Amino acid sequence: MVANIGITTEDTALRIRGQGVPLPTPPLTMKKFFKITGRHTHIHKPEGKVITFWLAAETEAAALKSCKEKGITGIESIIDDTYTHPWIGEKVK
Repeated sequence: MVANIGITTEDTALRIRGQGVPLPTPPLTMKKFFKITGRHTHIHKPEGKVITFWLAAETEAAALKSCKEKGITGIESIIDDTYTHPWIGEKVK
């Protein structure tokens, strides 16, 4: 049950995993978390090693650009994991 703290019914319609936590309305510059699987060419040169990791970026295109800059190629998957990543319950300081 959501406490009455001035949250509109539109906000309460969106829930995280059914826990009753209202999702914030994201500003345009809010970073999302992307779960990415790709080949990192700086590990086990020259063929590289496939790794899975999370990356914060404003858009999927920005995340892919950051991967390219860091030597991560051959992206196998990129998933917007903003509201389901493993540390969703941790508080931001």
